Amino acid sequence: MHRTAARPDLADHVAELLQHVGLEADFAGRCPHELSGGQRLAVAPTVSAP
Repeated sequence: MHRTAARPDLADHVAELLQHVGLEADFAGRCPHELSGGQRLAVAPTVSAP
């Protein structure tokens, strides 16, 4: 995150980004090796988004 959200709003912002790519908010706590290949592809643009 490039300081686009204040700390208290960070979890909400992450949940919103994950929902935008079709994943549930609980994916925020997962490590990359816990995701399937398709899930990783969905998360990649979200991680790189400013």
